[in-house]
Amino acid sequence: MRNKLICSVLICLLFASSCGGVSDNGDGLAIEKLEAQVEALSQQLEKETLAEATAEEITSEETITNETAVLPDTIVTTTTETSSLTSNDGTYPQTGLLKFVNYTDIPAEFLQENANLASSKMASRNSDVIAIIYPLGRFISGEAPSYGGAFLGAEFEVVLTNDQIKELVEELQDFLEQAECQSSSEIKKFTSEVKQWLEIGGGSQLQSTFCPDTRVVLYSIDEDRRRDLYDIQRVFFHELYHAFQQDLGVDCETGNSSLWVIEGAADYFANYLLAEIEDRPETFAESILHSALMLSEETGKAFEDPGIAEKGMMGLRLMVERGWLDESKIIDGSLFHNCARVNEFQDSDPRIQFIKNMWYSVEEKNRDQFVFTNEALNHEPDEKDFAALSNPAVPIEHIDVLIDQFLQAMDAVNEGDLFFADCAHKIVGEKVFEFLIEIPNDENLLLLEECLDEFAYRNDNNQADTFEVPNDDTFEAPKVKTIETRDANTIEAPNMRILDKHPNPQLDCINRDMDVFVDVFGVFVIATDNAPLPFVQHTAGVLAQFLDNDEDGVPDDFNVLQKLLDGNYVVPVWTEQERDDFFTPLRGTYCEDNVGTAASMYYDGDQWALGGIESAGTWDVNLEEVWHVVSRGWYQAYPASFSEIWDDDTSFEEWEGSSLTKAMDVARGGRFEDTPSSYPPDAWYTYDDGGCGYPCQVSEYFYWALVANIDALDRSLTDKCEGSKDEWYICNKQELAQKDPLVFDLLNNQGFVFPTRIPDGIYQGNTLSSNPENEGLESDSLASSMLEEIGATEPSGECQTIEQEMCWEWSPEASQHDCGPDTGASALDSEHCWEWKIYKPYISMEKTDLVFTTPNSDEEAMAQRLIDLGWNSVQSSPASYFVTSDLSDDSLEAVKSGIQAAEEYLGSYGPMRVYIIGSQTSATDAAIEDYCTWAYDPEWMERCRNDQGVGIYEIAYYMGSNAFAQHSRGRSVPTQSFVSGNPLNVGVGDGSKIAAHEYVHIYQNAHQLYDASDMFGLDIPIWIEEGSAEFLALYLADQKGWLSFRQRMEDALNEAKRLREVVPGLTIEDIADSRERVAEYCGLCFGQLQYATGQWATAWLANRTSVDSVFFDYFPSFYDLGPDGAFEDAFGLTISEFYVEFEKFMQLPSAEQMAILPNP
Repeated sequence: MRNKLICSVLICLLFASSCGGVSDNGDGLAIEKLEAQVEALSQQLEKETLAEATAEEITSEETITNETAVLPDTIVTTTTETSSLTSNDGTYPQTGLLKFVNYTDIPAEFLQENANLASSKMASRNSDVIAIIYPLGRFISGEAPSYGGAFLGAEFEVVLTNDQIKELVEELQDFLEQAECQSSSEIKKFTSEVKQWLEIGGGSQLQSTFCPDTRVVLYSIDEDRRRDLYDIQRVFFHELYHAFQQDLGVDCETGNSSLWVIEGAADYFANYLLAEIEDRPETFAESILHSALMLSEETGKAFEDPGIAEKGMMGLRLMVERGWLDESKIIDGSLFHNCARVNEFQDSDPRIQFIKNMWYSVEEKNRDQFVFTNEALNHEPDEKDFAALSNPAVPIEHIDVLIDQFLQAMDAVNEGDLFFADCAHKIVGEKVFEFLIEIPNDENLLLLEECLDEFAYRNDNNQADTFEVPNDDTFEAPKVKTIETRDANTIEAPNMRILDKHPNPQLDCINRDMDVFVDVFGVFVIATDNAPLPFVQHTAGVLAQFLDNDEDGVPDDFNVLQKLLDGNYVVPVWTEQERDDFFTPLRGTYCEDNVGTAASMYYDGDQWALGGIESAGTWDVNLEEVWHVVSRGWYQAYPASFSEIWDDDTSFEEWEGSSLTKAMDVARGGRFEDTPSSYPPDAWYTYDDGGCGYPCQVSEYFYWALVANIDALDRSLTDKCEGSKDEWYICNKQELAQKDPLVFDLLNNQGFVFPTRIPDGIYQGNTLSSNPENEGLESDSLASSMLEEIGATEPSGECQTIEQEMCWEWSPEASQHDCGPDTGASALDSEHCWEWKIYKPYISMEKTDLVFTTPNSDEEAMAQRLIDLGWNSVQSSPASYFVTSDLSDDSLEAVKSGIQAAEEYLGSYGPMRVYIIGSQTSATDAAIEDYCTWAYDPEWMERCRNDQGVGIYEIAYYMGSNAFAQHSRGRSVPTQSFVSGNPLNVGVGDGSKIAAHEYVHIYQNAHQLYDASDMFGLDIPIWIEEGSAEFLALYLADQKGWLSFRQRMEDALNEAKRLREVVPGLTIEDIADSRERVAEYCGLCFGQLQYATGQWATAWLANRTSVDSVFFDYFPSFYDLGPDGAFEDAFGLTISEFYVEFEKFMQLPSAEQMAILPNP
């Protein structure tokens, strides 16, 4: 017996979505034979597909029977002949056994020829390999059920019979027993695991190193995969290569992460063989480099999973082209003899670091010809780097630690430590980003370590408490901050990085179900990897702004923060199911009683306002739930002022209460331990939830008072206050001072530092401090250099200096329009004032600033479900209508005319129901119930009544003519809805036009199959979403004789041109990147950009093609081709090319612009 323990290395698709490889000396006859077999199999599969498509009379029961009646192919055993092939290591006879157990309908001869071709490439092969190829049925789930073993993969329908599984496992057991490399108990344990894996329908493409010279390949071919012969060959070659890698079962020197070499070489080998089989060896490099561009966009540029196999392949290819690696070593497998892959791929080698940083540096030289960039092929690290880093004075494994220290020390720079600023600047200067993301040379590392050591020594020994600076101001010596101390006075400013676990070892119990962690002054926002990352980051930003409202990088109240740290408070972002899955396993663990979860956010249900309520125009539930967490710190830090509950040894009657509760008692009209069934008539805080006891009532009251005090409830921003008037109806700071002077005094006049700004989730405290004390810092400080390097220019309000960018000043005419700094007008009354400012040019975002996630399997399945249910198909029934009882038939006809005009052109989508709301609030009850029943499943009814139901009520209350659409993709039976105010309020023509406009959105969203499309970068650009809706609505309105298309388009053109004069540099591309950023700079200007300019962008596209192309070519192909593909397919140019051409068009004379308009 050679080993007592199984050395099990599960390789490949556990780490990557695809695998591949390379070869150089293939047998021409074998390749010709494979080509013929592939052609024959392809024809066979085409015939099967045609037969399946026409066999419509087969019942589902018969189909299942046909799928399960899979007979095993003959078991083929082959032994490679002894060879005298030589390599640099000497002469190696190929004596290994290569055995197949094939239970699929893929011919054994086909698999054998592929294996022979792969084996023939090897310089030597000494391992015995058994490859088990087994069939699976339809896909069930992206994750196989837990079965107690180590195999990972998806779950599929089981099609093997119990007898077949038994026979297969017996073959495996017999093979392993003959190997005599493990005990019988270990063999039984391994084969039992394989048996369980097959019985649960586990899908796998992996190689397991059972012993150093005994390998097992498990290769499943499911119903979809069996039709893709290219993929079958690719993965088969990849896994066989792993089986041929000789040193996987050997203990090589540790300390080097060579997984990328193992996986990359297998990918290289597989792709190389496929190119050879297809007689296109000259295109091999070009084809894999093309995928590098796509991979870097899909998975990121970090040299890590996901995609490590493909990234490793790119890295190896770059080494081959640079002459740093002999390609034949990959192809013949000698790279994996005697641990060469470890010895030759040391992380300390600057060439390896260079490869990891440059693998994606690919460009398209000519159309469809992809090559590495000149920098990737020709840039050479300094010779001293080669020498120094081959035996570095600073160990390479310490780089991450040094960088972490460096980032912590940057906070010290921001806080005014000029000594350290000078030290840090001396080290990296203008090349700070080269240090952080490229290869730091040894001199840099030594200087950094020396600087850090001196800095730490100075702090530890208190040798210098203050430093003299040019303006003679005195600064306290900052401490290098560390999380482990859990000390609010030394906690570091949030950098909003995404972590994969909680750093406190005692809280490891929460790492089991949570995957995403954001550290905010030591308080963590946590989530699963299903939560949209922008939502998680937004919640973290709101939390940071509640704790550090002036965003100077320092908590506003250390005592409050310390209480939150003591309680290990977290803010989860999850679903109700994820919440339940989280708490159940915590029972009996340290976390059960030692993790604070006062409130949480639900990414699938709560109302979010990314970018803040001031720009989004909707309420943000984060302002409530995150404050509920922060308020726990206030209760505990200052109990006499804010405590919400009495001690255990004190009754409610005996408890004197805190200043906060005394103010609440007045607001409720009396002191009630239990929630009264009705409040006194003079009460203004009247929360009537019987399940919310006294402490809960205090929590809600504290929240209402706080958000009113910062004007977050102001009616000019959202409708939150109006919608909550049954509970609270104080909407801004002025009203709070008048109505509730006790809590106003507590929040503003008692020396406490409460938030004064509305959190928008965009926390800036992790950049250069805004503290006036830091104005003495030199402009070329480290933090300033960093901002300049990344081009982080953001809207900055009114100009303070001449050098300031993206700022504005009041125009001389501003005061004539009731605008300017001293008008005292409310936010609502001054919304128009954006037009009376002088703006510096708008600076567009860097595309790298845009971060998107990828739809997961559940979201993909939901999209397919919508397709199956006909969501994106024309319906046989047109829209239905609900009209409130106070409206006449004239209102119905105005809306109906607009909807029907759009339906006649676009088709009927839905099922859709239209609600027309009058001005009597009493008449909205029936509409709200009907709407919530139509748009939501029963469990969401209450939430609907309290959210959109309030919106319907307010349309009546304010006698509005506004409208909104609802796209209920997640409902058990998906529906579309459209709610409109009385169209007669704006005239019959405009009322009908508005209805047609909203129906275009129904049509657009019928072809948008992802609810969270904006999180995936798959949303319709806002300028064409709104611009095309208004364009078509006006186009149809002119056809029906309601309005003049040409006149309205001319009006829009004048608006668009005026906007270009007021805000230079602002384009529709900017609003596609971030409407919030545009709104932050120039307020309601985004409306003119997305409507007026968007209408003319639509007109330009319609003139290039046709009106029909815009609506019947572009939108319907959005899901299949994506935003960019659909655009190019419909309009014949890329969206980037369009932006350039449209800018040229917008500079033409108005007469030439008007000439492109179509005749309705």
